[in-house]
Amino acid sequence: ASKAAAPKAAVIPVLPSGLVDLLMLDQMLAAYPNALVCLMVANNETGVRHDIAAAAWACAAHGAILHVDAAQSAGRCREDWLKLGASSVALSGHKAGGPPGAGALVFSSAHGEHVAPLLKGGGQERGWRGGTPALAAIAGMAAALDQPYEAVKIAEYRDELEAFCVGIGGQVMGADAARMPNTLCVALPGVRADTQLIALDMAGVAVSAGSACSSGKVAASHVLLAMGMGDLAGQAIRVSLPWNVTQADCTAFKQAYEMMARRALHRNPVPLTQAQFAN
Repeated sequence: ASKAAAPKAAVIPVLPSGLVDLLMLDQMLAAYPNALVCLMVANNETGVRHDIAAAAWACAAHGAILHVDAAQSAGRCREDWLKLGASSVALSGHKAGGPPGAGALVFSSAHGEHVAPLLKGGGQERGWRGGTPALAAIAGMAAALDQPYEAVKIAEYRDELEAFCVGIGGQVMGADAARMPNTLCVALPGVRADTQLIALDMAGVAVSAGSACSSGKVAASHVLLAMGMGDLAGQAIRVSLPWNVTQADCTAFKQAYEMMARRALHRNPVPLTQAQFAN
């Protein structure tokens, strides 16, 4: 999507931890000052959380504008990204548990008045986007963002699943970085992601190979390839815990994952079709 929107845009590399390479960002900004920098608060595949304050400092030093994508993080971590130095922040209602169809673009006081309208027309939304707002979806988004989020409890569940997967032979992606409490990206060396997806799906467990937007796709993760994970990029699944996850859910996942891993590794492994797995 970024290549289609900005084909000449430069991509900031990441470290093996999944964190953005801040040294390279500083060097790139020195070569291209006054740039627009777009950075996710947290990666939607690995859950790795970037240092927004440090990125904002680098941008300010070179006169650059920092836009932050907080779709994966809004409602799950209580940070004021504008106070940390971002010029604008994008939010998504359904990612926080609200209905689909509403999002928000929040500007800092220094930049909002200088933005050209997306859709010219009436005076809705301060003249930035003409048309009647989707009031029901907007109200739902506001209600979802206002709900408490039990980050500590959900992180404990995530850590429980992580330790279990590692004990069977899994390798956690981004384990050395701060991560979102609900996201676990784990590779099972030697076992293709599609093999894992089929087996877990047959056991009633929904995971994805890559981000939730990639559910059903089995290509190697471009995120993990950028992290230098090599073959593991095609052997990793993403587990995302909902706000209402329970201990019973975690137990069901562990049972399904153990059965999948032991069977796949015993077969050394070969991609399983649904018919094969049913035998």
